[in-house]
Amino acid sequence: MLINFAVTNYRSINKRQVFSMQTVSRILEKKDNIINTNKEQFLRTAVIYGRNASGKSNLLSAMDCLFKIIVFDNFPIINAYQPFKLCVDSSQALTIFEINFYSENGKKYFYYIAFTKNKIIEENLYYYPEGKKARLFLRKNDKLTTDISDLKDIWTNIYPYHSVLSRLNFHKIDLLLEPFHFFRRHFITQTLIGNEKTWQENLEMVLNKSFMPYHINILNKILKVADTGIDSIEIKKLKPEEFEFPIDFDEMKKRSFIEQNNFKVKLKHPVYNNGEKIKLVDFDLEEESTGTKKLLLLGSNMLDCLSDGDVLIVDELDKELHPKLMRAIINIFNNPKTNPNNAQLIFTTHDVSLLGADLFRRDQIWITEKNIEGESFYYTIADLKGIRAEVPFEKYFLKGAFGGNPVINEFDFEFNLERKDEKKH
Repeated sequence: MLINFAVTNYRSINKRQVFSMQTVSRILEKKDNIINTNKEQFLRTAVIYGRNASGKSNLLSAMDCLFKIIVFDNFPIINAYQPFKLCVDSSQALTIFEINFYSENGKKYFYYIAFTKNKIIEENLYYYPEGKKARLFLRKNDKLTTDISDLKDIWTNIYPYHSVLSRLNFHKIDLLLEPFHFFRRHFITQTLIGNEKTWQENLEMVLNKSFMPYHINILNKILKVADTGIDSIEIKKLKPEEFEFPIDFDEMKKRSFIEQNNFKVKLKHPVYNNGEKIKLVDFDLEEESTGTKKLLLLGSNMLDCLSDGDVLIVDELDKELHPKLMRAIINIFNNPKTNPNNAQLIFTTHDVSLLGADLFRRDQIWITEKNIEGESFYYTIADLKGIRAEVPFEKYFLKGAFGGNPVINEFDFEFNLERKDEKKH
């Protein structure tokens, strides 16, 4: 479970910004949207609004970078180092990520990492046994301080550009497994930014993970409710006699993840004759629309998250999805009955209609703004004075009461596109 995340000096984010999933104590509406623990309360969902290029995606990109630094041991730190370029001091300064979270077993952790384009300067991990903060390791200026003997043994094999936690891919260190598994298993980032081939491969991997009857049954229901025209989805493991021989190794590398792992995905569409359904015909995944692929990827990730109590982070949830479907997905996460394991959904969107759908508390609605110096900053509607729970959020947002709206003079879009030939005839 995510408590909060802070980022300093990353893309459009210059000064330290904190994104929190903790509730604001004075906000009392929509109690179903809250996760209750013994001493604290957290939000099930959070939505981020803002004008184009305000920094919405950059906040989620920072989370994704932190995920990659920890989970992928071969992720180059230079790819994560993308400092704020509009300030001379920041362009060479440290990028810093900080995160507070609860592990699967309910233990609280704090992780901190600061780095340049060449190396990790500082990396700390703390936990809270009996409510008191205790250090697991402290890495600073090429020195490691820890009481974990196994970690001391592998320290000499950790490169300056590798995170300590990423070494858990190769070494089992019991005291570090829980925080590592939080990122590897329970911190799910999803984006459609990039080429379609990349996220289609992600879809195939997720569908492979979802090769469970109850997941497939729910996916089938989602596809029908979304009115995709698909009757059902079938993922089956090929039998040896169904393999294509001979198998050329170079050709095998070009195949998709599912083909490499001997799975076959088929989307079954009904065939009609005179208005009567007579049979089902198979479609390959690549024959489906972008919207259907997005729905399959999101639906599969969503089911995994709901089953395990994960954190699901989605950039541009509204891209390729109908507003009614988005509302249904948000309601699934907000409802304790459909989200009994306390999964969390964090997403960006431009769909203002969601604000008028009675979905969110004031502390669930985040606004992204940029100042005159090009720096992104973030706040919730709960941070604004005088905004009551009963005000029409959509109307107020469109009027600019919350910020996060572009300042557009429509008269500036009056262009004269009439061609005028220089030569007179």
